[in-house]
Amino acid sequence: MKQFLKKILPESVKQFYHKIMADLSNIFYGYPSRKMIVIGVTGTNGKTTTCHFIYHILRRAGCRVGMMTTTTLAINKKKWVNSTRLTTFAPAELNKFLKKMVEAGCEYAIIETSSHAAIQYRTRGIAYDLCVITNITREHLDYHHTFEEYKTAKKQILELPIESFRKLHVLKQVVLNRDEANYEYLADIKADRKFRYGILRGDIMAERINYRTTSSDFLVKTPFGRKRITINLPGRFNVYNALAAITTTVALAIDLETIRVGLLKTRGVPGRMEKISPEKKLKKKLNFNVIVDFAHTPDAFYQIFETIRNVDKNRLICVFGSAGERDKSKRPLLGNLASAHAQVIIITAEDPRSEEPETIMEEIKKGVLQGNKGKDFIEGENLFLVEDRAKAIYKGLALAGEGDLVMILGKGAEQTQDLKSGKIKWDDRKITRELLNKILRKK
Repeated sequence: MKQFLKKILPESVKQFYHKIMADLSNIFYGYPSRKMIVIGVTGTNGKTTTCHFIYHILRRAGCRVGMMTTTTLAINKKKWVNSTRLTTFAPAELNKFLKKMVEAGCEYAIIETSSHAAIQYRTRGIAYDLCVITNITREHLDYHHTFEEYKTAKKQILELPIESFRKLHVLKQVVLNRDEANYEYLADIKADRKFRYGILRGDIMAERINYRTTSSDFLVKTPFGRKRITINLPGRFNVYNALAAITTTVALAIDLETIRVGLLKTRGVPGRMEKISPEKKLKKKLNFNVIVDFAHTPDAFYQIFETIRNVDKNRLICVFGSAGERDKSKRPLLGNLASAHAQVIIITAEDPRSEEPETIMEEIKKGVLQGNKGKDFIEGENLFLVEDRAKAIYKGLALAGEGDLVMILGKGAEQTQDLKSGKIKWDDRKITRELLNKILRKK
């Protein structure tokens, strides 16, 4: 019935409903966001990682912090899995969770904020004090229709601080990526104070960067001094995520040494470049590496392949799919990007929903074969279409030999898979670990 009503109701009626629900939720829960400093993190890629970085820095500073991300919910030191798969909750759930933070004495609330949330008024009435953006690349065009509409939604999020309830002695701030292609579009956003970060330019910059297999380190230059920073995540894109977190916490008057230790204490983010290991007694049998990552957009694919390009490895075996009922135009792009970097590609189902998995896989396959290295791929030899995701992962692991790197992309730490028959429990990391153990036991 809910889906039926969504289809037949005029957009104006749906928007009115969203506004009323947001207003009622804020009133019912007593406007909890007005009782904390609220940090919004938005962008196409890197939101979750940036939230985790900010959370650990603030915790290191001795602050009481709540956090809501795609993968994780947290109130102070207690963390648990976000099983809803929603980046930003609906107004009632959002305000209810914020109230729990207030009751736990939280001074800060970190909210991963999506473009859907902005358009659907989920954030209406939330008193944001600082918003930071990671980047804007193509995504959710099935919903926003054009890239311009998507950019507009992101800009609306960055305008939330100056437009929302003003707290006593709390500045309304915005943090922008100065290197981002859409910086000029965002530069005129009004705020009490704006900070810009980047590798090439910005108020806060990373210099002398060293990229390693499982970590990165760099010298951060700020108006308040310099500090050598180490993060336990590889790649240029994670340096940008760290810069976003550093700039945010500098704006909140956290000192650089606390920031350094907080970032160092961030051991990893669930489903983001997460290395999968077998059970202890089987580790000696493992002679290849396995990584699970949430990458599911063309830009995320590009970034992750660039990150592992210089990693010492034999072959790259890539297992991935693309979501049903979502932007179809990205499917061949994902295939094209994978074919430029991988030696073995296994195309599988991600979240097909009502679409036929075979159709999605064929659209990805076209991109593989049309790429510059498309002629190197022969179906049945180094290109496979395996609809069952568990079987696809097993095949990737079974094909792996000494020095190979197996990457399972698209779902990260998500806890369900959305099939035509409905949602089923799923966790790429858990399934991969179980299958890896099974393979190694046979050796």
